[in-house]
Amino acid sequence: MNRTLSSTILLLLALASCAGCGTFRSADMATFTAFDIETTGLSPSKNRILEIGAVKFRGGKVIDQNSWLINPGVSIPERVQLIHRITPPMVAASPSFSEVWPEFDSFTDGTVLLAHNARFDMGFLNAELARNGLPVCRRRTIDTLKLFRTWMPAAASHSLKSLCTLMNVKQTRAHRASADAMSLFLLFRKAQPIYAPAASLSDLLETARQELKMTAPDSLTLK
Repeated sequence: MNRTLSSTILLLLALASCAGCGTFRSADMATFTAFDIETTGLSPSKNRILEIGAVKFRGGKVIDQNSWLINPGVSIPERVQLIHRITPPMVAASPSFSEVWPEFDSFTDGTVLLAHNARFDMGFLNAELARNGLPVCRRRTIDTLKLFRTWMPAAASHSLKSLCTLMNVKQTRAHRASADAMSLFLLFRKAQPIYAPAASLSDLLETARQELKMTAPDSLTLK
């Protein structure tokens, strides 16, 4: 066998043995921001954001994390306070959404957003942006609820709390944005090597049935 043919065979064998390596590196090198919000209610058109929590990571390692309490400019129903324990005095001196947004926008610049039931979180973000006359957020966003439903179809529940219990991921404080964002990061870090070890970023977006298409909430009657 001549040297050229031998080199070609060795190259083909190396490529074959590394099938999927490139796609793994692609997802592994992507920078993500797992985030969560707490609100005054369930309606983006009527309610407001109270808190944003975010964890930025790459390759399974946290790069940075932050959280912002927000003065909603409206009352916080007592039944909602019982869920996330955010009270009016806690946000009385906090900045408004329009003041917090540039910081969150800068924090997430160049990253892919991860949110559990992302339509809820992104719906609120874009409603707040529209209310303040700001452009819609068009960050690439993966809905991890859809992702985990695909990865774990037999799970009894796909709530963040249930999945953390199933995957033995400790939650420090449910229904606070920073804690839930950290739980989402830990859950994603633990689940991806099991269910999608060679996934590229494109694979993750496709598994989650494409990234969310963000548009201005024109159909909402913002208040």
